[in-house]
Amino acid sequence: MRDDATFSLRPESAREFLSRGPIALGFALLLNQKMHGQSLIRVLIFVPYVISEVIVRTGWSLMLQTNGAVNGLLRSIGLGWLTSDWLSNPNIAIWTLMLILTWKSSASP
Repeated sequence: MRDDATFSLRPESAREFLSRGPIALGFALLLNQKMHGQSLIRVLIFVPYVISEVIVRTGWSLMLQTNGAVNGLLRSIGLGWLTSDWLSNPNIAIWTLMLILTWKSSASP
């Protein structure tokens, strides 16, 4: 059975879509035109995304090292037998990456 409250379109959502949609489309069309400084503008728009990705990946990499925070936490709470080389062990690396990607996708608005 469908919950109508879940599938209803809120006025705020429609307003945001109708106001931000044309603005985003305008920027996309503007950036697609040949103009002086086009590459610089594209870089300035793309850099925040790239920097945040690098920071998140570096943070997880440091936490998941053999002597990293995750293994340190497991040792400190008496679960030292669960410590692992999370990213180098081929048996669990894919599961670790899937967990990180799930966290990342659920953490963004």
